[in-house]
Amino acid sequence: MSSRKEAQKRINSVQVSATIDRELYDFLEDLEFRRMVRSRSHALNLGIECLRWMLQNNPNWFIERQQAQMQAILRSSQQSPQGHQQQPGIDSRYRR
Repeated sequence: MSSRKEAQKRINSVQVSATIDRELYDFLEDLEFRRMVRSRSHALNLGIECLRWMLQNNPNWFIERQQAQMQAILRSSQQSPQGHQQQPGIDSRYRR
């Protein structure tokens, strides 16, 4: 690639900072180690392009996935942990 194209590419790029899960970070590092992508930035650009294509061509996939995650969160919050019950007359702030 010519240096002119590289300069144009740098002009169109925006530097950002993001926090991602450790599992995703390890996946990005593995992709880079196996030389499937040039860098973490390249991998993130590919992933975002893929997400954009998916939303343009199959938006129901994203909506259904979000709904499934919300239902899982609601189910887990509705399940009460089974622990010992509080005895009457004992303050829970002062456990023995």
